Amino acid sequence: MKLGQLLKFIRTSKEMTQKEMASLIGISQNYLSLIESGTKNPSSDKLSDFAEALQISKDALIFVSSNPPEELSGKDQKKYEQLQNNIVSLLLFELTGETENNA
Repeated sequence: MKLGQLLKFIRTSKEMTQKEMASLIGISQNYLSLIESGTKNPSSDKLSDFAEALQISKDALIFVSSNPPEELSGKDQKKYEQLQNNIVSLLLFELTGETENNA
């Protein structure tokens, strides 16, 4: 699950509209739509705002949104991506009791 999809899933699971979320974090509804669709990436400051508004870990959002460091070998990049997937699963489980595979 990509960052935008995750943010949308969490927002909707909290029964929050795009308009409400955008207002909470100080961006336009259109920009939020672009983030959720994966067209735009929020800044780290905005990720902090998302985390606060959604009551989830800022560190988890930042890690999930990051690219694997270039110096990692192919095998280690895969491990990095797997760790990102595990964090997404934990966030989803915390919210819904279901993992990404079941959501």
